[in-house]
Amino acid sequence: MKVIAVVASLLLLGLAGGCAAWTVKSETSPHAQLVRYRTYQWLEPQGADVDRLAEQQIRDQVATQLAEKGIHPVAPGQAPDFFVGYRLESGSRAQTVVSATNTYAPGASGGSTIPPLPAAMTYVYQEQALVLDFIDAGDGRVFWRGYASYVLDKPAPVSASRAQQAAAKILRKYPAEVATASRPSG
Repeated sequence: MKVIAVVASLLLLGLAGGCAAWTVKSETSPHAQLVRYRTYQWLEPQGADVDRLAEQQIRDQVATQLAEKGIHPVAPGQAPDFFVGYRLESGSRAQTVVSATNTYAPGASGGSTIPPLPAAMTYVYQEQALVLDFIDAGDGRVFWRGYASYVLDKPAPVSASRAQQAAAKILRKYPAEVATASRPSG
């Protein structure tokens, strides 16, 4: 009976993948002073198979979101405060689900009991992800990273519209106090 419940749970999880929510996370370097970063420049994406439509939509979304926070592309001939790099990923992921064990399992003769082993099932799913890195122009260290992933029903190439949605969701995590802070002088 327990195995049926686990299989049913996995099937529901698989069917819900089409309406699954984004997983969005961000991380800020412990010593980052975000108010210092007011201008940026894009790093060119690595690899020969760059999806130009996805790249354009990501850049447009990032530019819009950062402008709302008072952060703008660097003027020509000027040095940026930071670089923006990104990568798109699409691939298979595996997850193992272990169900709880039964606490009571009588022996055949009613004498001794042997607890059953936990039931474990591994399922494989497809995931798309966008990772944004903000890199200090002075020392080359990442001071902020945002990540958004989405579970797919079936294998698919990275979608430009999903990449744009991911960029918007990631940048909502960038601290709001940056927009109202003024740049330190001197």
